[in-house]
Amino acid sequence: MATTRPKNDARALEALNLRLAGASYREIGGMLGVSGTTAFQHVQRMLRETAQEPADAVREAELARLDRLLLAHWSAAIGDPKAEPPVPGDRDATRMVLQIMDRRARYLGLDAPTRIDVTGWIRGMAEREGIDPEQAVRDAEAILREATA
Repeated sequence: MATTRPKNDARALEALNLRLAGASYREIGGMLGVSGTTAFQHVQRMLRETAQEPADAVREAELARLDRLLLAHWSAAIGDPKAEPPVPGDRDATRMVLQIMDRRARYLGLDAPTRIDVTGWIRGMAEREGIDPEQAVRDAEAILREATA
């Protein structure tokens, strides 16, 4: 089994190179002795593996830059309430800090919309009410189809 992975990696890399050269998945499959679907899977796997690491490194570098900027503006943004007299925070620095925090949140996906399992919610509600859950889901789907028609 240990020899299969390097062979598959070499084949997948060859599939990616052929695809980058303009070959169709069917052509790649024919050249490698696999189906077009397998050729597609090889190419997609290599793209994931080769693109993910550089993307992660770029993301980490960008987050580190944002952290340094945040640190540089933080003390000006919050001021020094313990000083005599107290030093208020600078509004421009506060805006900059908030913009940096917003950018970090977007990079990290913290503001991504929450996914709601409506089907599960309907099933749960139907079960609590003593209604057939599958029928409740079908009814809800029919209502949605009619509403969007």
